[in-house]
Amino acid sequence: MKKKRMQVISLALAALLCVGLFAGCSGGSEDTTAPTDTTAPVTDTPETETPATEAPETETPAQETLTYDLAEVVSVDDTGVTVTLYTAPEGTVVDETTYTADGLTLGETTETVTIGDAAIQKMEGDAPVSATQDDITAGSLIRLARTEDGTLQELLILLSAQEPAVDNSGTSANA
Repeated sequence: MKKKRMQVISLALAALLCVGLFAGCSGGSEDTTAPTDTTAPVTDTPETETPATEAPETETPAQETLTYDLAEVVSVDDTGVTVTLYTAPEGTVVDETTYTADGLTLGETTETVTIGDAAIQKMEGDAPVSATQDDITAGSLIRLARTEDGTLQELLILLSAQEPAVDNSGTSANA
């Protein structure tokens, strides 16, 4: 009988320990601050009061507004690309979700865009992957993302000139 009681008490204590473990490790708190070490190092020198210093608050820069343009590559050189911009009808928005030139018209505006430190990506399937300037070819359809001052932030190759485009009738056509 005594052995059975000890087993029940041991089982209850183990369950209580597990409950405490789960309560201490649960993700229920929404406190996102990193835990700080509150133990002070042991030293033989007498303590002197030092004022607590806080890290200076850094101001988070506002998210920069980007403008998006679709363009066809005319030529590529060491520093940038020359493109012909597509124009959108009134009310059509070209944004970060635009992946085709459907409803757009190839305009007559040609400009040279300096690549600089801009991220270059290309579409593979439904997802963009990292690319290089060597992947940009004349005739490719690209999407440019620029800051308000015109600095190129991202160049996304939507359709390479070597890839066949499929029009709405299902027949193959060159881009």
